[in-house]
Amino acid sequence: MPIADAAAATADFLAAHGHDRAHGIWEEAQKRHYTSGLVFSACALERIAEHADTPAQAEGWRAAAASMRAFVSARCRPPDGVFGARPGSKFVDMSAALFPVWDYVDADDPGMAATIGELERQYGLGGGLLHRHLQSQKVTWKEGAFLAGTFWVAHYWVKRCELAKATEQIGRGLTYANDLGLFPEEIGPKSGEMLGNIPLGLVHSSFLAAVADLHAGEETARASNGSARPPKSVLHANRLSQR
Repeated sequence: MPIADAAAATADFLAAHGHDRAHGIWEEAQKRHYTSGLVFSACALERIAEHADTPAQAEGWRAAAASMRAFVSARCRPPDGVFGARPGSKFVDMSAALFPVWDYVDADDPGMAATIGELERQYGLGGGLLHRHLQSQKVTWKEGAFLAGTFWVAHYWVKRCELAKATEQIGRGLTYANDLGLFPEEIGPKSGEMLGNIPLGLVHSSFLAAVADLHAGEETARASNGSARPPKSVLHANRLSQR
């Protein structure tokens, strides 16, 4: 199947099933509506719609994305604007740090800033480490710190133009690489032991994306005499360059 056809088929599937209960980014046993799944599906549809074959096709995908956004706003964000891990949840999840990276919400949105604050309060372990949120809190606290989340939070600070904080967070993450510069999936929060898959490509890609946008932000700051603007995410770099 040509790439364009595969992308269209994927968009059609997301538009039809994006509201379905699913296992979520963490492959949970129970199907639920997970905020991150709805957010990432909406972002994917909005991006693919820019390359639709017809206006009607683009409109259909954008309408589906708008419906997912409306669901998240109504069900997954209480009055304080914090992104819950799922509808009605008082807990947040580290995947929310990626919402500004994917241009779902501005990094300086008050609710987004509050979400990061809650993430660090609920799951911060010191040294830049964080737990991910799972349905079973017993499982959450038995796990090691999920290292990709360290770089997701760093990327959030890049998008906020808090480049010093981003640099500090990335530096913390680098201390958990082994002597070959490879990152594990998890880190033992007390022992510092490498846990899970070693290496894990997701951690490396998260590190590289954060560093690339940090570099872009630093270049922008130098060009504007220290006043940085949010860098365009490298996740959309090819799309933007082809416009």
